[in-house]
Amino acid sequence: MLLEVNRPRHLIVGRPAIELANAELWRCLNRFKVVLLVEPEERTEWETRLSDVHFVRVLEYDASLAYELQANIRRALELVNGEPYNAVYVTFRPDDELQDAVNTRLGTIQVGGAVGDVMPDIFLRDFPGDLAQVGNQVGLRRLGHLAESLAVVADGVAFGDAGQIVSQARFFWRQAHIHDRDQIAAVEVIFLGRYFPTSDVRHEKHQLTRRILKAKECDPRGQPLARALGDALHRLAFRNPTIDIITRVPPKQSRPNDHVRWLLRKGCRIADSKFGDDPSLESRLDVGVLRCARDYPPQKDARSYENRDENVRGAFQCIADVRAKHVVIVDDILTSGSTMAECARQVINAGASSVTALILARNQNVVHAFPLDPACDVVGCSGTLHPIFKNTDPYAMFWGCSKFREDGCSGGKRYYEGLALSNQLNTRDDLPLEEDIDF
Repeated sequence: MLLEVNRPRHLIVGRPAIELANAELWRCLNRFKVVLLVEPEERTEWETRLSDVHFVRVLEYDASLAYELQANIRRALELVNGEPYNAVYVTFRPDDELQDAVNTRLGTIQVGGAVGDVMPDIFLRDFPGDLAQVGNQVGLRRLGHLAESLAVVADGVAFGDAGQIVSQARFFWRQAHIHDRDQIAAVEVIFLGRYFPTSDVRHEKHQLTRRILKAKECDPRGQPLARALGDALHRLAFRNPTIDIITRVPPKQSRPNDHVRWLLRKGCRIADSKFGDDPSLESRLDVGVLRCARDYPPQKDARSYENRDENVRGAFQCIADVRAKHVVIVDDILTSGSTMAECARQVINAGASSVTALILARNQNVVHAFPLDPACDVVGCSGTLHPIFKNTDPYAMFWGCSKFREDGCSGGKRYYEGLALSNQLNTRDDLPLEEDIDF
């Protein structure tokens, strides 16, 4: 989902290939103001070919600026008199640009490429063709990762099941810290969303993140994630009927809550009643495939990805007959990938013919900032608004006043109203625009 975008009015497209300089391709985006940041030597060609597409502006990408990408995004916003909270950046170079683009607090779209440490709001395989199917700006807001779409519940209504699942074949081959990568190179990893840690400015307003933390306590407010898992497993089973076993990463011996099992059982039942898969997903569910053979220190205390890998080495055992079986292993959060890699390795060692890893959310690099909170609009109240789960409806969230417990203030906003106020307050108005120093 476009978490920090209220109404996507502007598209800033970063250095598209000259092969896309076809006027007919761009006419489908006439609901947006589009700025193309193009290579200087290609500007004339772009302007000539798109001369009659009046909602598209062409701007040379200036590589001489300090904070190069952020500065060029600012130039593009100034050209169309746009604000970051109403703009989306489209990148064809995620490895080089995505982290910097995320730090500008715009929405982000990645076209093609592999899943990296930083995930965009939306993945597209074909641009601008995929956006032509969206239809309008509201439709663009509804694109995004499946678990994020289903986790967002406002006024009793969820987005629906039109979200994306993002798969990466040979994902572990790209993770240099993981040992024996050849053994698990064929494992496909599927992501349903993103997780923002508490140190990230986006943490509080991201419903998927908040619901994952509730699910870890088997709290009812985590239940929308069960539907996301069920929908994703149905899609997987439809695409690959050879899936034999669905299991999960087992909890540590010292942790009483087996929340992933809780979510899986609920999700399989929801999906079976909705889709009627044959054989059913629940009949393929076996949470006893893997066991945690020993306790290990918390991964967050390992300090490096290499230490995380060593931390869980030999910590799991496959205790079921998985010979010649296609096994799906489910977990809630993936950070370094070491835990999932070790589980996949054990299942493959036990004779599984194929393994798929299904992850609710990929842990994201932190965007540091000091967030500003919307003020309560009740006369005489000095409180601020924060996203809160409703006590009367564990699925829904709204923005409530910080003075509710202290003074009984009942001020607040509906979820999207509060989110819009927060985005406007926390927009990046300090994007740099200055020339780099030439040493």
